Amino acid sequence: MTQDGFKEMQTVFKDEFREHTKVVIEEFRRLNAEVKDIKTTLGPTVVIVAQQEMRIQTLESRLDNVEQKVGIVRLAR
Repeated sequence: MTQDGFKEMQTVFKDEFREHTKVVIEEFRRLNAEVKDIKTTLGPTVVIVAQQEMRIQTLESRLDNVEQKVGIVRLAR
């Protein structure tokens, strides 16, 4: 009689474990899809930021030249 109770508990435990495993696997799939979306978006964003940084450096250099020609004292940036 005791053995039957343990077998029944073991069956219940296995069923619950399978359900939890399915949920975990589904969450990992969803997370993987989200990471893929982020990577897809991040690549072009990094390029845009790099281009903007180069543009800012160019504009700061040009502004330094203008300030020097006009005789304005450069403020800290």
